[in-house]
Formats: sequence, structure tokens, C-alpha cells
Amino acid sequence: MGKIEIRNLLVSECYTNCYLCKNKETGEGFIVDPGENELKISVNISKMEMKPVAIILTHGHYDHIGAVNALKERYGIKVYVSEAEKELIGDKKMNLSSYFDSPMTIEADEFLKDGQKITLAGINMTFIATPGHTPGSGCYYLEDNEILFSGDTLFHGSRGRTDFPGGSESEIMKSIREKLLKKLKSIMVDWFTYDGEDDDCYLIYNKDWGTLYYPESSFGANAAICDHHFTYGYFMFGAAVLATYDKQFYNDYKDMIELLVRDYADPKEPEDDGNMFCKFRAFDQYSGHSWAGGYADSDSGNNQESASEALFSWVGMYLWGEVSQNSTYIDAGAYGFTTEMEAIEQYWFDYDETNWLGDHPDRVADQAYDYPFQGTGQIYGASMGYGTYFGGQPVYVYGIQWLPISEYLTNYGMNQEKCAKIYQGLVDDTNYAINIEKKLFDQDLANGVSADDSWHNPDKYVTPDNGWQHITWPFLSQTNAQSAYDKFEANVTNVQVEDRANTLWFISAMDQLGYRTNDYMVTGNITGSVYRKDTNGKTVYTAEVWNATDKTQTVAIKDKFGKQIGKANIGAKAFVSFNIDTEKQFELTQTATPTVKATALATGKVTEDVTGKVTFDDTQLVELSCSDANAKIYYTTDGTIPTTESKEYTGKILISSNTTLKAVAVKDGYLDSAYSATVFEIAGDTVSSSANLGLKKKATASSSKGANTADMAFDGTTDTRWQADNEADDEWIQVDLGSVQAVNAVTINWEAAYAAKYEIQVSTDGKEWTTVAKENGMVGEITSSFAATKARYVKMQGVSRGTQYGYSIYEMQVFGAVQAKAPTITPVSGTYKGTQTVTMSTAVKGAEIKYTTDGATPTEDSATYEGPITVDKSVTIKAVTYRKGMLLSDPVQSDIIIEGTISLNKTEATVAIGNKLQLSAITDQSVTFSSDNAGVAKVDANGLVEGVSKGTATITAKAANGQKATCKITVTDPVHITSIEIAPQNLEIKNKTSETLKLTINPSNTTDDTTVTWTSKDEKIATVNDAGTVTAKSEGTTTITAKIGKLEATCEVTVLPITVEEMVADGQFNIGLGKNVVALPNKQNGEGGSESDITDGNFEGKHIATAFATTGTSYTLDLGDAYDSATIDKLVVKYKENNGGDTPVNGYEIQYSTNGVDFETVKKVTGDSVKDACENKNCVDTQDMTGVTGAVRYIRFYYPEAYTWGVQVREIAALSTDKNAKKAELQYCDDPAEVTVKSDKYCQITYTIKAGENQDDYKYMVYLNNNLVGDRVTAGTYTIDNLDAGTYTVKVVSYYNKLTSKGISKEVKVDDGSLKDYINTVRNISKGAKITVDKVYEGEGNQDVSSLTDGIVSDNNGVCVHTEHGAQTATINMDLGENYLISNIEEFLIAFKADNTYAKTYTVEFSADGQNFQEMINVKDAKYKDVMENKIDPSTYNYDTVRYVRVKLNDGSYSWGYQISEVAIMGTDIYMPVEPEGLVVESPTYNTVTVTWTGADNGQTYWVYIDGKVKDMNLASAGTYTYNNIDAGTHIVKVTSRLNGIESKGVTKEVVVANQPTTTPELTTTTKPSETTTQAPTINPSGTTEVTTKPGETTQATTKADETTKSDATQAPTTKSGENTSDIGNGGNTTVAPSASSDINVKVGKTKVTKATKKKRTTKAKISLKKVAGAKGYEVRVSTTKKFKAKKTITKVFKRNKLTFKKLKKNKKYYVQARAFTVINGNKKYGPWSAKKKMKLTK
Repeated sequence: MGKIEIRNLLVSECYTNCYLCKNKETGEGFIVDPGENELKISVNISKMEMKPVAIILTHGHYDHIGAVNALKERYGIKVYVSEAEKELIGDKKMNLSSYFDSPMTIEADEFLKDGQKITLAGINMTFIATPGHTPGSGCYYLEDNEILFSGDTLFHGSRGRTDFPGGSESEIMKSIREKLLKKLKSIMVDWFTYDGEDDDCYLIYNKDWGTLYYPESSFGANAAICDHHFTYGYFMFGAAVLATYDKQFYNDYKDMIELLVRDYADPKEPEDDGNMFCKFRAFDQYSGHSWAGGYADSDSGNNQESASEALFSWVGMYLWGEVSQNSTYIDAGAYGFTTEMEAIEQYWFDYDETNWLGDHPDRVADQAYDYPFQGTGQIYGASMGYGTYFGGQPVYVYGIQWLPISEYLTNYGMNQEKCAKIYQGLVDDTNYAINIEKKLFDQDLANGVSADDSWHNPDKYVTPDNGWQHITWPFLSQTNAQSAYDKFEANVTNVQVEDRANTLWFISAMDQLGYRTNDYMVTGNITGSVYRKDTNGKTVYTAEVWNATDKTQTVAIKDKFGKQIGKANIGAKAFVSFNIDTEKQFELTQTATPTVKATALATGKVTEDVTGKVTFDDTQLVELSCSDANAKIYYTTDGTIPTTESKEYTGKILISSNTTLKAVAVKDGYLDSAYSATVFEIAGDTVSSSANLGLKKKATASSSKGANTADMAFDGTTDTRWQADNEADDEWIQVDLGSVQAVNAVTINWEAAYAAKYEIQVSTDGKEWTTVAKENGMVGEITSSFAATKARYVKMQGVSRGTQYGYSIYEMQVFGAVQAKAPTITPVSGTYKGTQTVTMSTAVKGAEIKYTTDGATPTEDSATYEGPITVDKSVTIKAVTYRKGMLLSDPVQSDIIIEGTISLNKTEATVAIGNKLQLSAITDQSVTFSSDNAGVAKVDANGLVEGVSKGTATITAKAANGQKATCKITVTDPVHITSIEIAPQNLEIKNKTSETLKLTINPSNTTDDTTVTWTSKDEKIATVNDAGTVTAKSEGTTTITAKIGKLEATCEVTVLPITVEEMVADGQFNIGLGKNVVALPNKQNGEGGSESDITDGNFEGKHIATAFATTGTSYTLDLGDAYDSATIDKLVVKYKENNGGDTPVNGYEIQYSTNGVDFETVKKVTGDSVKDACENKNCVDTQDMTGVTGAVRYIRFYYPEAYTWGVQVREIAALSTDKNAKKAELQYCDDPAEVTVKSDKYCQITYTIKAGENQDDYKYMVYLNNNLVGDRVTAGTYTIDNLDAGTYTVKVVSYYNKLTSKGISKEVKVDDGSLKDYINTVRNISKGAKITVDKVYEGEGNQDVSSLTDGIVSDNNGVCVHTEHGAQTATINMDLGENYLISNIEEFLIAFKADNTYAKTYTVEFSADGQNFQEMINVKDAKYKDVMENKIDPSTYNYDTVRYVRVKLNDGSYSWGYQISEVAIMGTDIYMPVEPEGLVVESPTYNTVTVTWTGADNGQTYWVYIDGKVKDMNLASAGTYTYNNIDAGTHIVKVTSRLNGIESKGVTKEVVVANQPTTTPELTTTTKPSETTTQAPTINPSGTTEVTTKPGETTQATTKADETTKSDATQAPTTKSGENTSDIGNGGNTTVAPSASSDINVKVGKTKVTKATKKKRTTKAKISLKKVAGAKGYEVRVSTTKKFKAKKTITKVFKRNKLTFKKLKKNKKYYVQARAFTVINGNKKYGPWSAKKKMKLTK
């Protein structure tokens, strides 16, 4: 356990495991589950000399918390528990303490989240939420020590109860499945994956012996083929359990797993199963049991001792059969188990007393044989033996027949008399053996041997009660559970710790249920077990049934004669335990589990039967239902278990953020349903901006060590860091954002000296701080998200350190909150006839609409819109968009006037004496106002109300037609303003930025008019608006004044300069930040970084260059959307350097375009301007673009002249210095009618463009992965050739009259014809062939040349065969073992280790007889690939067959020899499955898909995928298959075929599926054109309504109450005339591919460790990585273990691909792995890990 010492204590009357865990290096420790006995725990703490620092709880039941309060008070320590356990620990009934006559509650100090990492006493651990036993049950995993404290979630061989309050069978199964089974999966996958020469967990197939073995096997499992059924039986059991819940694991490893069961118990004849394994290797059908020996090398024949493990192997086989639905394995497993069980009873325990010598005294042979024992340990072919291979004590002899403890052992208990007799035999045999030991012990003593030295001391002899009790007591419990329980209670401390829980579980189960019986049976599609318990003359039968299927199942209960006496209806995926009524016919029904349906609020898309974890991109309206009539449903949305005390379901539930929904159905006279649990993840729109508000802003810290100052954490690079100088917990670092802004996220990249706990705090003035997030730290990045909060200062406040060192941070980033877009209301303000249906919508995904109907401005607490609203009288509706984390949108308003009706804007209001309040009537009638108590409140003709005296009055508005509306007015005494104050009183603000002043009115409950008048003394310096927001205009000082009545308050404002560099780094100014740039005609390869580096906001970042010495180069910036040019007032280019005094460029042109095709020059920049920038402004060229009008999306910087080293640029930016950039609406032409894309030839894409109507004059632009392909084309069919394998996006954009369309994109996969993916299949006809190499280098590499035909390609040096170092030629000879038709051979394949160890020239010769060879391949000057392939032309071969192959290598990088990992001859597609044909995919009815195809009759199977996920597998034949419950929308259906372990590429079809239609209320108003977006309407005093629409769609219309609105088409926008450029040679008109403004699927490429060297006596390593395009950096990890275990691994981040890794140990062997990453919206996105590379040690 390394530095950890653990002591286990049994506490409470439930024998709960309490653990004391101590860090032996520090003496500190923590307590796990102190469930009573505080004194006992404290005494043991003292004995361990441990200083407790915390209590951690796996859950809150009384038997786990009983001593918490006393220990907490004694030691002054904190208590940690799951956040979902908060309710339970504070409820005496829920925590069960009231049932123990000790009612109590506790309070926790820290509530943990799932996956949260904490460090206690210097020990790292992760909390894993595993609800089910209780709502907040959890486990603590100590990664460095591989220890799991599992509480009552998981026991050895079982799991926790779920019948307590808050328990859930489905939840605990889900927890075990999703959390704890991950560990099992990692172990299994490790065994099924070969990781190279240092791997010791993998399996090998030996063709000669026809068996599997593993390298580090024991007990002769490899050399003698022993114990395969024992070993692989455990594999099969684990694989079956895992595959039950993990279909991906099943799909990935099914074939490997079945090799195991076929190895030890293949039920088929060898010739019927590929001649790989023998039939029933371990099982002797004649003897009826298995043998453990591989080839029976004993004089007495074969043997077996652990009969129970043989039984368990059949259990594993049977379960695998159930998982794979393979009836052969099911039948063989059942046959093997029942047969072997009978044989064990007779041969090992002599059940019938007729099988052993001595059982028949009348026989001569028996008279000479007196076997003194009642059981045996080993059975041989010709004898039996009382003993085991590790000891002869009876406990071991019997115990090895009863392990592992699991339910299968209850088969013994079905015969109570025999089962009891077996256990008594153990007791008798033990006593017999002890009597012998006593005699021998007496002899030792007589011979002078001391009691301690004697081997025969009877006091040390192993008995059923002091050794292996975890096996003997559970067996005893089958016939005498009370006795077993008494033994456990009296001697539990003698049971090894890890087995105590499982022992008690088995005993308790037998005590509760009785014993297994066949008196009654559970039959049906699902089965169960029946137990019998006899108590006080009464017999109770209990059935336990588990329904693992997706629908309700009915089981029949029958007696032993087959007569049905009852039935039970079991819900889907439910576990039920019930008593069997033996007196009369019965029927039991479990209430059906609630089902969940989600409907997208915006689109109406319905998702039926939502379960598990699901992700939606928008807000959902959720409905719960139960198929049982009159059932009530109760639910929770906070992750807790629902009960009848929870909220009752009465209507739809709106879910707009991440939510865990749980529900239970309850019905009188029924069993409660199983719980349904759904985790909703609402992806939604991004709530944070991508700009880092803290980048290069002023930073301060409590202390800094040396050069590691605070500003290093805000410089935009992880090459530097801040480190606190003080090694104290209470250290901090903060940043001044320069102005108050709305922030909602902070990301910190911690160095190794991380904070165990810290807080994120914000402040507007740097004095008063608010904590917005509390975090548990770790090494690496942590993002804290919180509600949008106003802040100028953001601080990391340390709470406790994770190491002994001062805090250290690479980078701290602050992100601003995005404001939600306003919703739309239909109908808009106006007058309408009759009842209206009001609908609201928002473009913000994952948002809600909050609204009011009383004239009040809505907040996030207002009513939520869930569907159309019917209004039958005039009303004012106001609405905002709300999304958690976003700023609330601006409100929109619709005054809907229903003819002949009237409403007031307020129905209740309060006014002070002397104050006035304006009421507004909403009506199309003339109105008169009146008050029923003018002495309290009076009203004038216009609705102006004035308070007269205290009291209440009703104001009535009466329409001309007699309709009325009222408002209740409450009049109060006035409360006058005494003073007003502005904070801060002195403000420093950067130019071009804004900050809102805070005005405090005293007292806050004043009834005076609080209208504020804000003024600025000098508006040239700064302005101020009605909200008190100050906007800096130029440098200087001014005074801001707030005035209410006669009271004034002031603030002195100083405007400081803002630099261009600061604006470029700030997304509020720079709309080009993070946008795409294209260098044309190309970027100079190998020069600087990537295009993304020049829009990252960093003037000191990497540069790039256009093509060297090339005229007409350019950089084109794509803003992602079109903008109004007038709002982009500055363009910035930061050149790399001044080129030794020379101006970088002699002038350039700035060109604008809306479509990326037609560019207009809007400004020419002289060389003098650039020269001045480089001489005086650090090469920052800033151009004023004031006066340029029109729309722009693409900004091109065009350089007509050629420059030797190209145009070298570090940064490009487009600034809106007033932060008022506005998007512009563009006109588009129509897309083509249709675009089809396919790839039916190697390395080629074919696309067809079909023109739409009236597109005769259209041209089309084609982009491949956003790069333009050739010139514009007309409609037709075209090809793109010479492509590598991969997935490509083809986008076709129409072009007409200088307009482009939005484009149609299609994805297509391209195949290059490579067969390397089939190298480890039967298509490799040379796999396993004999091979020789004439010159093998003996000093390095693999000496076993047979690895060259093992079907595995590797770049591992130890795997590759080296030819003689320095020898230019080498020859390889291969014998395929038999003659193959030349027509069945497709290619030759050879894999070299690297590009410096391959042959550039080689020939391949074929021969049929080994004598006459013919050259078939002659390669010269080959370019390196990891796998080099050459196609064979069979028509050039002079013979019919091939058996011998000769390869001659020449002319390459042979200094280190030719390093080869594989040589292969690949067959044609005759070895492949035949693709399905005639695929037809249809949707004949709602939410249903039918798939039909035909196929070959060659034994292949078929797999069906929908949207990339397996829908059906191993279908034996082609035909028509129907799939239900398919979501509405467009789906991709693929059908593949499988044969010989090879899956075909498959054929695909698209299908559109419709939803079951729902009835939607018909709207009474006319909808607008689809392109119209309505802004907030305004009510004019004249009573007319102005509706403003987006440009380019409808014109502004003014509508009187009795008029109809008319929409006119808007003309195309005009642009400023200028110099239009044409093609690249004549001005630079090269088209740039449009890129999507959002939803970009960014993929990060895979890097490779190309070099890793370290001198033995140093601590530094030199590492080189393959460069990945677009990468921002690389994460590199170095480990002394190939599996990169956490405690032996160091991980660091580097910006460059060539690096020095420091702080390694001398003379140590290391492995290296790396992955690239980029940064998207402030978050890192990683590529895949590279292959592991062993570090080369040098002297």
C-alpha cells in the first residue's frame, strides 16, 4: 500500500466496516464510516499514532454515522459526504437512526460532487457517486494505491440492499454498471490488447497445440495446458457481466472472448469450428466432470481438485450464451453444470455412499480399504487423494470445493440433509486430524521440541472457525443460518477484511430467504429462484425475479408437479421479491415504470422513451406517463430518489439546463414501480464569450517568487507561470479587467503546486469581494462556471494547498457572459378581432422565455412560456430570453388589442401620498377613468392617479362600449429621500471602454420620484447614459453628476490611454479574434506557425509567411458573418520584424468582399505608412477605415510585389473601437437544386451539380475541406482525383451576378484501396507462414523472424527485425505452406519501422516450386509510408500458383539496417464478405424504419447500424427487418456483412422518419415571411404601431389601428464603387472558401513521438514530436511504466514540438506519449494520444 496504513474496525450492531487510513509519511489520516463505538475508534487512533484530519462517509445510514458527532467534536475535523446525501443525514427516519433507538442527525462540512478529486492527509482520492443503496451513496477511489472504499454499494460478490428509504434497485445497478464496472472493463481490455514487448497481460494462440495461453501463467497453464477452465471461467464470468451492460465492449471483443470459451469447453467438433480447438478440452463426458491437468502426466491419470471452479466455468459459459443469445453455449453450459454438479456430489462427497471403496463391506476390495474421511480434495483417473496442492487440512480440502462464494453454491442446499452432512463431515474430519496432530505434538514435546517449534501444535491447526471462514460459514448458512451468524458475530475479526462484507451478505441472505428449493419454480421468458424458509412450523416460499428486458414480462409460478399456482407481472428492468401464496391462485403486478417523453420547445421534435444520459441541444418539455391507469407519479429534479413525499406529476416539466429527473409510479394494491432515471444534458448555446478578458491585464498577488510574477499568469502562454513566494494557504492572485464587465467563467491551469481547495471571488471596486465558486483543485485545467456577475476584479483565493509548496499557476483566464438574444412574440402589437393565440420563440438554444401579462418587466423568476397562450381581451405581453449563465435579454413587448375589450397595464399598485402613478388602458375604445374613493386616490381623464390619504381605492377604466377594467390602489405615507451616493467616487477607466456607476438612494424604501438625471461635465472626455454607464471617449478628466430633485452626487472620472495591443486582444473590440485566415496563393511551409496564430490576439505569438519570392500574395480574414463596414474603424497588421531596418513591405491594398469572390479595393496603403509603423510602433501598422461603407465579411490584405521571405505577419485584426460592430444582412442567390457526392473509385470523389430553375447563367464553386477546387463550373458531373483515404467535406456554392448562395455541403469517405486493415485477418494468406531473413542483426531488435508474418504492424524497436546494420542488401524468403492461385493474390505488403530504416528499392519474386522465380514487383525510389503496398498484376505471371516469395531489399537507409515489422501477401476480395445488395430503406409509418437487402449464401452474417450505432448484429440471413421508436428526422442506415472475422465497409441509405402528428391550435393571424425577424414594437402616443424588421427583408411599416400592414421587398444593398480586381495574376482576386460562423467540428490531428533520448546520468530528456497542423501545444507524459500509472507518470504541457523534459531520474527506463491540443472558446480540445515510445538511453 505504499505510504498508507489501513486498519479495519467492526463497529455498530450491524458490524459495519470502519476504516482508519493513515499516511505513514506525515502521521495524518482520515476516518471512513465511523458507525458508532466512538471510544473504540479513538483508542485505535491512538494506537496507530494517527492525527485525524477528516471523516469521509460513503453514505448516511446510522450504522455508518453513529460516531460522527462525537469524533468531530473530539478532533475538530471536517465531515465529507455526497451532496445528494444532504437530506438523508438530516432526517432521523431516512438515516434509520430512529429505528435503532438512537435518533440523530449530523451536519457535513463538505458536500462532494461526482468525480470530485480531494486530497486528505496528503492522500489523493476521487469521489464516485454510486446512488442506489441511498440517494447519495458513493465510493472513494485512492488512485495512487488502487484502493476503493465502496461502502454499501458493492461487496465481495454482491451489492448493497435497496429496500431502505431512498434506495433504488435500478440506480444501484446503474451505479455499478456505469462506475464500478469501468475498472473491470479496463482489466478485460488490457488482456485483450497487446501493448508491446513489456506487456505481460495478453493471450497467445498456439496453432500446434490448438490452445490459448498467457505468458506469465502459473500452475502449468501454458507449459502443460493446465487449469484452463478454472482461469478462463473467471474471464468468461467477468466478460458476460460486463457485456450485459456495455454493448460496445461486446461488439469490440466478442470474437476474442469466444476464443476463451472455445479453448476450455468448445461444444463443437473441431472440423465444425475451424480446427482451432478440441471439443470439451477440460470436460470428460464419460466421467461427468472436468480434469485440470493438460495432458495427464500423473501415474494415476489426470486430476482435479477445485471442483467448484470447474462449476464456475460452466456458469461463465452459460452467462455468455445468454449475453450473445447463443443457444449452443446456453445448452452446453447447462449440460456441463448439471452433469458436473452431480459428479461432484458423488465423487468428492459420496452423496449416495455407493461410490468409494469401503462403501460395500460385502466386497473383498472394500474390506481391505478403510477411508477415514467424509470428503476428498483430489480425484485422479485411478485414485483419490485427501489434500490439496497447498495443504492437507480439511478446511482446505472442503473449502477449495466451495469457492468462489456465489449463488451457484445454493444448489448444495436443495438437499438439506446431504448439505448438512457435508458440513458435518468437515467438522468430523477436522477433529479427526486434530487428534492425530495431538499425538504427534506429544511426541515432539517428548523429544525436546518446543511447542513453538513443533509443526503439530493442535492449537495452531486450521478449523472451520479460524480459517477460510469466508467460505465455511456461508456454506453452513444453507442449513443453519443462525449458527453461521453466531459464529460470524463471535469471531468476525478472524475473517480477512476484504471478505467480511460478502460473508455477512451470504449468511444474511440465507437467514432471510431460507434455502433454494424446487418445491416451486419460476418459469417464463425470464426466470428466478425460489427459496424456502421453515419457522415455527410455518413454511414461507419467496420468489426472486429479475427482469432484464425492456418490457413487462409475465412469469408463472408452478409447483414441483408442474401445476401453475400463480403468476407475477414484472416491470421492465425491475427486480422483484415476493412471497408465494401456496393456498390459492394468485396474481401479482408491479406498477409499470414511468416513461419519459421529451418535446423540443422550439421545434416540436419528440423523443420517446428517454432513459439514461441524453443530450439535447435545446430546451425540452418533458412528460411522464405510466401505462397503468390511475397510477400516480412522483418525481424529483435534483438527483434524489422520489417518494410519495416528492412532487406529484401534474403537467409538463420544462428542462433548459442539465437536470437529473427521477420518477416512481404508485398505485393502490400494486407494488411500487421501479424508478426511472434520466440525466438531461442541454448543450444549448455557449454562455461565455471566447475572448479572455484577463489577457495581459494588470495582475497582482499576495506574493510572487522571483521572476514568476502575477502577470505571468495572464500573458497568454503556458511557458511562464506565477508562483506564490509564501508557502501558506491564504495566498491569492487577482486581475483588474480595466472596467466592470459581466463575467461567468474562470479557467485556471494549475502547475504541480496546485490548490487542494480555492475560491473564485469577484469585486467591482477591489474592496468588497463576493465568492462565486468553490473548487477542489488538481494539476491541470479547471473551469469554474457561475451565474453572470458584474465584476472588474477577479481573484483566485487559496484555501488550502495540495502540496508543501506555494501555489503555482500557468495561466488564469476570465470569460465574459454573452447576452441572450431577445425573443419574438406573435402577434405583434396591433388591433385584432376575436380571440388570439399568442406564441413566443427564441433563437437561443437551451433557453427559456420568461414573460408577464401585467405590464411589469419580466425577470428570471417570472412565468415560463410552455406553449401557445389564448387571450380574449386586450393585454400587454412583455418577454425576455433567459439561459442560465447568460445575461438576460432585452425585453420585447406586444400590445395586443382585442376589438371591444379593455385591460389596464396594472391590476394592483402602491402609491404614496402626494405621488402620482400613470395607468394605461389597452383598448381600441375611448376610455373614461374614475375612482371609487377619491379621498384616498384620485384619477384624471388620462389615467394619472394621485395618492391623497392612506387607504385603498379602486380605479376603473370604462370603455365606450361599457367594458371595464380595474386596478386596486394602496396609498401609503411618503418616505422621502435623505441622500444619494455614487460608488466609486473616483474612477479610472481605459479609453474606449465603459463602466456603470452604482447609485445608492437613502433610504432604499423611499416613495419619492427616483428618476435620476446623469450628466458629464465634458462629453469629449466621457459620456454617461440614463443607466449611469460611463463611456470613455478620449484621454483626460471629467466629472459625472447624478441628480434626483435637489440632491446631487459626483464621481471624478479619469480616462487613461488604451493601446492597440489591448484592443486586439479583446473580443469586444476585435471582431477578427479567433477567426479564419487564408494565405494565398499559399502559406510558406515550415515558416512559423499556422494561420490560426495570426488571429489569436497575441502580438508576440508565432508568425506565418506567404509564399517566398511570389508576387500577388495576400492574407484574407473571414469574419464569419457580414458586418456593416462603417462600424469597423481600424484594421491592424503586426509584422514579424523590421527585417534589419528594411520596411517589411512596400505598400499593400485593403480589399473588402461579401462573398469571398468579388473583392473591391477600399484603401491603398503606402510603403511610408508601413515604414513609420515599423520604425516607431514596433511594426504595428494600424489603418483608419473611417468612411468606408457597405457590408463586408472577407477582408483581404493584398501585396502586389514579391518579397524574398514572403510577407511575415504575427497578427491581423479588425477593430470596432467603439465596440459597436453591427452585423449586416446579405442577399444570397439560390443554391443548386441538388448536389450528390460519392466515392466509388479508389482515391477519387465524384460530384454532380444539378441546376435549379432559372439557373442557366449560374456558375458553381466547389470547395474541398474549405479549399477551392479549380475554377467556377457549370452544372454537371466532375471528379477530384489523387486523394488520400479519409473523410472529406464537399461544398458547392452558387455564383450569379456577384451573389453567392449559402452552399450545400456533403461528407464523403474516400478509400485508397489499402489492405493494411486486413493484415491480421484471413485475407493475409501469408499470416503464420515460414520466413527467413539472410542477414539478421544480432545486436538489436527482434531475433525471432517469425514475427514478420504474425499479422501485426509495430514501430516498436524490440518487435522489428533488423537486417545487418550497414549492409545495403538483404533477402527475405517466405514459404506460404501451400500453393495459392495467382488470381487470388492482390498485393504485396511490407512495413518498415521508420523513414530512416526502409528500403527505397526492392523487388518481389514469386515461385510455384521454389526453383523458378519470376519478378512481379520492381520498386525504385519509393517514398516512405508506415505500410508500403504494391498491387500484383496476375496477367504477367507465367504460372498458375504461388507458394514461395522472395524479397530483395536495396538502396535505402540501411545504416541501422532495414528494420521490418511485417511482410505479407494479401489475397483478393474472395476472402472478404460480400457486400449486401439492393439495400432499400423506408419509413412506412411514424417513428419506424424498415431495412431490406439481399446477400450471398456463403455463411456470412449481417450488422445493421443507424446513425453509426449498432441496431442489430449477427443476423444470419438477408431479408426485411423493422425497427421501431426511431426519432423523427433524417437518419443514415448502414448494413454490413461479416465473414471470417472481417466486416465489410457496408452500404448506406438515407431515410426521413416522421413523428406521430400532434394537433396544434390554429393561429388566427397571418404568419410573416420566413426571413423576417421582428424587433420590439413601440406604442406611439398617436396610437399607431411601428414594427421594425431586419434590412433586406421587409420595410418599416406604420400601422394604424384600423389598417393592414403591407410588406414591400427591399432592394439589394448598394456598395461603394471602387477598383474591382480579377484573378490572382492581375490583382489578386482568388476565391476564399466561406466558413461556417458556428458549429464548426474541429478535429485535432494525432502526433507521433519521433525521437526520445536521455543520457543515463542526467535528468533531462530530448523529445521530438510530429508537428500537428493547427495545434496550440502538446501535452507530453513520461512514465516508468508502460501503462502510464498515475503515481509513476509525469505530465507537462509544451507549446513547441521539440522540447526538453526535465526532472527525470537517473538510470531509469522511461516511456513517452504525447497528444496535440488546440483551444476553442477558451477550452482545450485534445487529439488522440500517440503510440507509446520507449526512451532511448545513451551514455
